[in-house]
Amino acid sequence: RTQFYANIEMAQSIEIRRLVMDSAVPYCSSKSWAVADLRSTDVLFGKAENEKREIASLTKIMTLYTSLQLASRFEVSLEFTEVPVSKKAAKIQGTRAKLKEGDSVILWDLLHGLMLPSGNDAAIALAEYFGDYLRLLTLPTGADDTIPTAYKCFISEMNNNAAKLKMNKTHYGNPHGLRHISHRSTAADICKLAHHCMQDPRAREIVGTKKYTCTIKNDERDPRTVTWNNTNKMLAKGFSGMKTGITPTAGPCLASTIKTEIGPELIIVLINCKSCDQRWTETLKLSKWATTRMKKVANFLRENKDEKRES
Repeated sequence: RTQFYANIEMAQSIEIRRLVMDSAVPYCSSKSWAVADLRSTDVLFGKAENEKREIASLTKIMTLYTSLQLASRFEVSLEFTEVPVSKKAAKIQGTRAKLKEGDSVILWDLLHGLMLPSGNDAAIALAEYFGDYLRLLTLPTGADDTIPTAYKCFISEMNNNAAKLKMNKTHYGNPHGLRHISHRSTAADICKLAHHCMQDPRAREIVGTKKYTCTIKNDERDPRTVTWNNTNKMLAKGFSGMKTGITPTAGPCLASTIKTEIGPELIIVLINCKSCDQRWTETLKLSKWATTRMKKVANFLRENKDEKRES
């Protein structure tokens, strides 16, 4: 059963609840979905939004967030730092930024390779690079054979961030979102993450980029120019972000952000949609439906406020 959520002020007014409920929610094939106010992470409308599910490449929102946090923490330049690509990163399956072993990629470029083509190879390269910084922090406290790998240190930091952001039903097992036994999240938790991630103008710029071109160096090959197109088709429909995802077991997923006519920015998260194409149509329907509900409530509150002033 679809459950509808409103803030405390809404819940106190029968008239406002009537305005919210005066139109049936559009059909949505997703096993879980949520519509939230990006300013506060309050879930306004949703279905099974607190159920743990596989989230595919929506995982990379946390990979991006964690990478940017660590870059600031360790004063790593996004524009001048070159990140090496290991054999492990180059050989990963699934969606890729087509990185090769021995490549050297500018960090800012690599973050686009993570989010636009949804590069699993970029995710591993970032995890290994920033994990090295985290691993160095543990060296004085134990023997080398008891210290986690750089990769595992980064995963641990992703989970630390999830805890800090009160994503209480989320656990990460990798930085890319391929199937992992303990890798789960919820639509509501993704809304919380999107709220914090989109507060960073660097993240907002990356997820809103439709196409990105850069040059990749390699000691054993000539430099090559690559162009990545964003997999998120909602950017062409007025949306500002944020990430697509799909695996055989997670199904098609999508997290989208859009500025509404009345001001607030919404985050819409779909998990395990029936098809890739339905992600786009269902997100559009939910955004229009939610915006209409919010507009009616806003008009009602404005009229009531004017009436009180006149009286």
